[in-house]
Amino acid sequence: MTDKPGFEDDHLLVVNKPAGIATHRAGEMSPWGIYELLLNHGPNLSRLGIHQRLDRETSGVLIFSKSAEARCSLSRQFEGRAVLKQYLFVTRGSATASNFEASDPVDGKKAKTRFQFQRRLPNGLYLWKAFPETGRTHQVRLHAAAHELRIVGDDEKNEPLLLHAARLDLQHPVTEKSVVFEAPIPSYFETADIEQRRLQAALALRQGLINEKDTNACRWVHRHADGFPPITVDRFGAWLYVEDFGSPCDHDLSPKTRWHDLLAMLKSNSAIQGIIRSFVSSAGSRQEKQLVAGVSPASEIIIFENKVRYRVDLLRPGSPGLFLDQRENRRHLQSLSHGARILNLFAYTCGFSVAAAAAGACETMNVDLSRNALDRGQMNFLANNLNPASHQFWTGDVFKCLAKLSRRKERFDIVLLDPPSSSRSKASGHFSARRDYFGLVQLAATTVKEGGWLFCSSNLVSWKNDAFLATVENGLKKARRQVVERLWIPQPFDFPATPAHPPYLKSAWLRLE
Repeated sequence: MTDKPGFEDDHLLVVNKPAGIATHRAGEMSPWGIYELLLNHGPNLSRLGIHQRLDRETSGVLIFSKSAEARCSLSRQFEGRAVLKQYLFVTRGSATASNFEASDPVDGKKAKTRFQFQRRLPNGLYLWKAFPETGRTHQVRLHAAAHELRIVGDDEKNEPLLLHAARLDLQHPVTEKSVVFEAPIPSYFETADIEQRRLQAALALRQGLINEKDTNACRWVHRHADGFPPITVDRFGAWLYVEDFGSPCDHDLSPKTRWHDLLAMLKSNSAIQGIIRSFVSSAGSRQEKQLVAGVSPASEIIIFENKVRYRVDLLRPGSPGLFLDQRENRRHLQSLSHGARILNLFAYTCGFSVAAAAAGACETMNVDLSRNALDRGQMNFLANNLNPASHQFWTGDVFKCLAKLSRRKERFDIVLLDPPSSSRSKASGHFSARRDYFGLVQLAATTVKEGGWLFCSSNLVSWKNDAFLATVENGLKKARRQVVERLWIPQPFDFPATPAHPPYLKSAWLRLE
């Protein structure tokens, strides 16, 4: 999270929520909202009270209570309509009146909103202000539409919604003084070009929620969810790594977005020194990596995530060396790692192990088929002034390793199970997560200490959450291990999902009896 909240004291926390993240998660396996992000990232935050809700697509002022006094006071003020709320929104076309009041019922309940025209924007856009006097769901959007004001983005055109909670006027719950909290309107609200607006909104989400003092690697564009099929754009420090899932001959990203247009928008960011483009085949292999703008990175560059340093190679065949979608799981692992002994299966370049060691893990055992990947992992330890000699690196088949550890009655505080969706090697043949995960869980469970944690994860897109969990639970039953605590951590907010493209990453932390 950014280290600059709108306001914080012992009783209140006020943030400027960017569009693209909900107020709170809808269920155990749903993406986190800003509420969960604050609790997991904010220092000394154990509980927050929710008193207002902004839609996922709506940006602006969001207030939480931190104390019992604040919870009671804010509940009373919001329920008693003592909080004055102001919204800003952008429409196309004009209304018959510049100032009017709407009182159409919402969901059969009384609702009232006052509207004021503000000014014209470029390309036939208009800026309005709304004052909702009641707090019905989607009230401003519904009242605006009922009076022929269609808010930009409030349709099926895959545009960012230009609706912003600009101001809250209320009474401080303890001092009882009048306080005002404001959030400036996002700059992209006045951007005329739709494609530019999409990219600016995507960057506003990332820049609003990531503290660049701690993390300088994240996803800037996530395919369809950000309106830019069929590509992803990852930031690794001062370089962008673009994966293009079309064919090398297909330069059209969408009917309205061409590659050179997106490239020009990305190049305009002064923090970026170069852009690498990689085509990804239908089988998932990366090919034809090339520098398309700026200067080429060194053979390896160092980025940091949650203050941990990692070496990545953007020009090397295959993955750069760190899977950014596991950022929140690496953060959670750090909270469990002090003094822990950890078994990291399918370790790759040891990203999980380095995060754990940096947080005080006493030992990690890293297992992977690739000696080269484990060698790169040891370099990640060195990048953080951690001695690789204090850890183990085992090149070989995970099943054989688990069988050997089980026979030796080795036990670990945390066992990490994050295999690829599929792989093939001469030594171990074909591995399939859907087929082999049951057996992996059964064997891995035998190496977890009583009260220890088993982390199970998969990025197989076609595997639904319930089916994945059922496989994991059946493997634990076969191993005669019971779950006493379960935590589901979703993919990060910079890997957004939509109803048409739900979250693909499945991650369960299971504490075993």
